[in-house]
Amino acid sequence: MRQNTHVAMSAQEYHDYISTSTGPWDDLLIRRFSEEYEPGDFRKTVVDVGTGTAVLPIRLAAIPLFDRAYFIGTDLFADMVDTARTAVGAAGLADRIRIEEYDVHSMPFDDNSVDYIISRSTIHHWADPVRAFREIYRVLRPGGKAILHDPRRDPNPEYLEQFNAKRRAAGFEPNDLSEKYTASEVTAFLNAAAIGEHAQVRAPQEGPASMGYEVLILKPANL
Repeated sequence: MRQNTHVAMSAQEYHDYISTSTGPWDDLLIRRFSEEYEPGDFRKTVVDVGTGTAVLPIRLAAIPLFDRAYFIGTDLFADMVDTARTAVGAAGLADRIRIEEYDVHSMPFDDNSVDYIISRSTIHHWADPVRAFREIYRVLRPGGKAILHDPRRDPNPEYLEQFNAKRRAAGFEPNDLSEKYTASEVTAFLNAAAIGEHAQVRAPQEGPASMGYEVLILKPANL
């Protein structure tokens, strides 16, 4: 049985790495989330599952589109949580971003209570993707959306080399493809979680997005 896995570096190493080397892939998720996000007259709750050191919430909080959003970054590992809280405090965003030590397989949110869920490069770290997807769907409010990006086992070789070049420049080993999933495997997880009809899996063949796949979950508004 798989276990929840920590990235193969310390929290501070991860923070330094992701702050300097994963920009194109962070930008991709930010762009897609901006396209899916619907601002309103009330505060929207955005949960970043597997937030790591809170790089994504910090960047999103600086974008005017998300001025009414309140971010909750969750991570299973205490060192990530501690580093994330320090980063949020240093950014002066403690009133906009809360960091909690939560497991995606069992989140302490009420049913139908979260407006949006985002996540980047975490699915392959989960012990049980079926249970995790089911839990994400549970906490989304009717009409809510989850958008998750993850590297895949069969990426475009050109962009894999670009990604690995950035890892080498930062002093890390090439990306381990063996631990990743294909888009079809993730589709099977969603179907096993009984939410396949409410989800889309996209695996582009060109551009930075061809390093991975996107999972978009849309909870019906008429539940």
